Amino acid sequence: MVVIVAIDDDRLLHPVIKHTFKGDDFHVHYALDGQQGWELILAHRPDYVLLDLDLPDVAGEEILGRIKADASLEHTKIVLFSGNDLEADAIAKQMPDVTVHGYKLIVPQ
Repeated sequence: MVVIVAIDDDRLLHPVIKHTFKGDDFHVHYALDGQQGWELILAHRPDYVLLDLDLPDVAGEEILGRIKADASLEHTKIVLFSGNDLEADAIAKQMPDVTVHGYKLIVPQ
């Protein structure tokens, strides 16, 4: 089973992740902020972390640094999400082993 921790304060993204990783092959844990996400990472030692860079409490870059600094998480693959393309590009240049995806959620008015 693939274990995933998804950390994003955008509640609208969680159903998309749930739909994408449905089935018995995946187990996804969700966090709405960085501290809760870090606790889930430590508790579950996931295969993948889906990490928003813009979190309300702990910056995504801080969580990324913690993951990279913890030898017990060296197997964990990280996918970054950001609505800020410049921020995502800067991280991608600093850490070429990290996959960065920019996204923008458009809500009709």
